[in-house]
Amino acid sequence: PVDPAFDELTVGDANPGGRFDPLNLAESNDLEELKIKELKHCRLAMFAWNGCINQAIVTKEGPIANWSAHVADPVHENIMAPGFCKDFTLYCLH
Repeated sequence: PVDPAFDELTVGDANPGGRFDPLNLAESNDLEELKIKELKHCRLAMFAWNGCINQAIVTKEGPIANWSAHVADPVHENIMAPGFCKDFTLYCLH
């Protein structure tokens, strides 16, 4: 048997020290709704991160360089621009 590291903790406790809820959001009785919202936001964040990775692969530049180029010339530096794909011509329409 394994002894707990601290007297107030038990071995195998999934939430040692209690559930982490510093803003007491679980008290509002809509915890299930908050769980669904968290999943939706996580999926949106993963989709956005995937877009950053794909943009870096296609343009061979980082997201900040792409953003600054777009802000400097939004008409010509966007996904519809003819030179968008640079060396990655497999998916470019000409």
